[in-house]
Amino acid sequence: MDCIDINEQSIKLGQQKDKLENVKINFLQQDINELYLEPNVYDIVFASGSLHHMVNHEHIVEEVKKGMRPDGVFIVNEPVPKNGNRLFDETVKIANEVWKLIPTNYKLDCIDKNHQKKFLQQLPDMDQSVDGFECVRSEELPEILKNNFKIKYEVAGFAFARRFFNKRFGCNYNLGNETDKAIIDLILKLDELYSKTMNLKPEHVFLMLEK
Repeated sequence: MDCIDINEQSIKLGQQKDKLENVKINFLQQDINELYLEPNVYDIVFASGSLHHMVNHEHIVEEVKKGMRPDGVFIVNEPVPKNGNRLFDETVKIANEVWKLIPTNYKLDCIDKNHQKKFLQQLPDMDQSVDGFECVRSEELPEILKNNFKIKYEVAGFAFARRFFNKRFGCNYNLGNETDKAIIDLILKLDELYSKTMNLKPEHVFLMLEK
């Protein structure tokens, strides 16, 4: 098993855990945007919550395809919102209408810079790629993957629901609380309903791909 990361500290932490768990992993430090893989080596290539930070998707998929064995699979689990982690245009109004439905105590910002839970009147929808690489080309990713691989399995969903439970607002929910669980179920059901009836684009995708 090879594990690739650009961050030296992350690799060191992985190596420490590797020793504790007695799992043999080969850690490689690379910028995935400049990925290089040996040909026909891997039965499985796995990317989870990582590709949406990359810009050189075309090169990445070429290297992954090259590195896979003929019967290998590429498993991808990624957020794919509008570039910059924005809501898709057709989703904005619906998401904000659902936001209005939930009580105030679920709209407290968990990552406020002053470490205080600040109430947010509207669901945040700013371009997060301006100062970094958050979802910099995320909306393009599904098409690039599908154009370069055969789809063995696909699950897509969450037109807006993930934004209600992410690191910004997730701390407001307690799964041991029946009211909190009911609110979560309601938002998920509304997401599913509006996605089907309004043909909303999914913000998350799970793909199992073949050459």
